[in-house]
Amino acid sequence: MWVATSQLDRNVNGWHYVWAFAWIMVIVGAMLGIVCWLLKLPIMTVALGFYLPMATTSVILVGALLRLLVEKLSKDEAVKKQRVDSGVSLASGLIAGGSLIGLIGIGLQVSGILTPGQPSGNGKAFGLLVLMGLAMAVPLLRKRAVK
Repeated sequence: MWVATSQLDRNVNGWHYVWAFAWIMVIVGAMLGIVCWLLKLPIMTVALGFYLPMATTSVILVGALLRLLVEKLSKDEAVKKQRVDSGVSLASGLIAGGSLIGLIGIGLQVSGILTPGQPSGNGKAFGLLVLMGLAMAVPLLRKRAVK
């Protein structure tokens, strides 16, 4: 990518523009990292918020809010630890499953079985999302400590 960018800019503006722009971005990123560190914000979380698309970032926010809910509703430390560990395992499985479904979808589109189209955006998808959220939250909240 850098080679293509430098070739493009060399033909238009010369080499100095590419390297000056790259260093400006590095310096801005370093300054944002220092500000996050001074504010005691998780630097990688903020960086992922800048990098990832809104659809992915909003799902991460929902997961973080669900974890906060589970931690607040758990009184006993052992129960809290077990619930959080189960939630992390569940989230890992959902990430892996989403990746596999994405690969299957790409394979179906490349093979011509599916053709890409516009999403329909109806209310059924939101209802399904709420139902899936409850299906994940209820077992986590019902988990008891194992002695």
